[in-house]
Amino acid sequence: MAGLIGLALTSCDDKSDLGVMQKNEAPVVVPVDGVALKSLYASTGNAINLQDYEEIVNIPLVDIAISDQFSATSTVSGTVEVADNPDFKDAVEIALFAEDVAEGNEEVNKAAGDNTRALKGYVEVSAWEDAFVEFYDVDPTPNVNYLRYKLRLVDDNQSVILYNDNGEEWFDAMEFMVTPFDAELDVKASYTFHYTLDGKEQTPIVMFHNPDKHVYVDPTFNASITVTANPAEGEGEVETVNAIEWWVTPTGEDTMYGVMGEDPAEPKGTLGVIGGGEESAIRGQIDQAGTFKVEVNMLELTYSVQVAPPSLYVMSVSQITFEEASQLGTEDYVTYSGMAGVMGVWGLTGQDAWKPTLFVNDPAVNVTNDGFNRSGGFKLETSGNVLNNNSGISFPGTAGLGYFQVDLQANTYKVYQCKEMGLVGDFNQWGTDEATKEDIPDAELKGSRQTKYMVWSGTLKVEKDQGWKVRANHDWAVNFGLAEGSSFHADGEPINLSMGGDNIVATESGEFTVTVYFQRTLQEDGTMSPYYLTVVPVEAAK
Repeated sequence: MAGLIGLALTSCDDKSDLGVMQKNEAPVVVPVDGVALKSLYASTGNAINLQDYEEIVNIPLVDIAISDQFSATSTVSGTVEVADNPDFKDAVEIALFAEDVAEGNEEVNKAAGDNTRALKGYVEVSAWEDAFVEFYDVDPTPNVNYLRYKLRLVDDNQSVILYNDNGEEWFDAMEFMVTPFDAELDVKASYTFHYTLDGKEQTPIVMFHNPDKHVYVDPTFNASITVTANPAEGEGEVETVNAIEWWVTPTGEDTMYGVMGEDPAEPKGTLGVIGGGEESAIRGQIDQAGTFKVEVNMLELTYSVQVAPPSLYVMSVSQITFEEASQLGTEDYVTYSGMAGVMGVWGLTGQDAWKPTLFVNDPAVNVTNDGFNRSGGFKLETSGNVLNNNSGISFPGTAGLGYFQVDLQANTYKVYQCKEMGLVGDFNQWGTDEATKEDIPDAELKGSRQTKYMVWSGTLKVEKDQGWKVRANHDWAVNFGLAEGSSFHADGEPINLSMGGDNIVATESGEFTVTVYFQRTLQEDGTMSPYYLTVVPVEAAK
């Protein structure tokens, strides 16, 4: 067989170079050294329903003709790249194979010359389906795929690459709207989490809503349950636990999904399998005191039971001990919030332990979109998914203060960067218009890496009876005022703060050093210590 074979393909659209989407025009067949081919793309109208090929198994993509100057055993093989983007980044490769067919495309046969053999190039339906799932998981709604292919002519144990008219290997990059197989997922519109306390069923929790049983984002949901204990009544007696039982039903149905197995008892950290409508499915049981997070996956039919943390730590690479880390508080063991200093790669973890580890990093999302920006510090406001894995979010060279909100039921987080901190009040007419920032700005507070951005300090000149507050970024998204039961005093003792609290009204005039402390800890009673500030006269501070 002669050395290198070139294969020229052109289109009615002269923009047929690699990477340019060809919408509805079939390439014109051009013979080169006894080989010709024609893409079958256009016959699909740039849309393909994989379900149409369920019984056929293979999808034809190209008509091929080979003249008799090649041996009877000659054939064509190739590779198809499938991607969810026109740049074919992270494309999935699937095999293209050719088979002899009884009748070929007359146009292709004529272009290849006399005495031709007709072949058709196929890809397996299952291979394309696997590529689709790679990009879109098991969402069976139509989505865009991009295809291109390269080919080799194999003859007498020799293999020669076929090039297009630009001297490139890849042919016919095109865009398709692809409808995959319906996964027919047994996922209902919503599920209800039931539980009993002292034998009495409590208010059920609707745990998951899905508008179409075949389309969902994530069939995993959570419920937080508190199990109480009765103290020992007398000497030698032991406390008793008010154990609960739990189970799940599709909303409005009687089918019970419960624990599979003989032992329903579930200590912390238990993993297991649930089943529905089976005799072996029984109610789950929690017979230990504490607050627990029950997580159920209704696609994989699995569950886990873990101790719900009374606080979440925001851990950074430079914070070796839990004492150095910021803590987020909670009132319902589902939503956690608070201020946190971030010092490099960061993640979330449960109270004073690495279980449950809830690092926030979605590997499918670029890190610059996932919370923090490599070049300019972390974004003013960002959000993302909370996943149970061990990959923290990295933002090299960046540190600062942020207001964190985490929802362990929705598995989401949100971070608001407190790039600037200041004091605002009557002394500066409560700030200025954010768009112009004219006249008198907020009184500046400064934080530092040495304090892990949890302590901010500045000076305030204020008159008696003037009110003021602490806020971030010259606006009110994150602001702190006087906590209930606390009052202004300039003796250096803590003045407790709360998010969105009352104005801090000065009871005396003067110039003061104000220091704000955002570090807080979990107290013995299960509540978080408050944020606070101290006020001392400037002269006394010196």
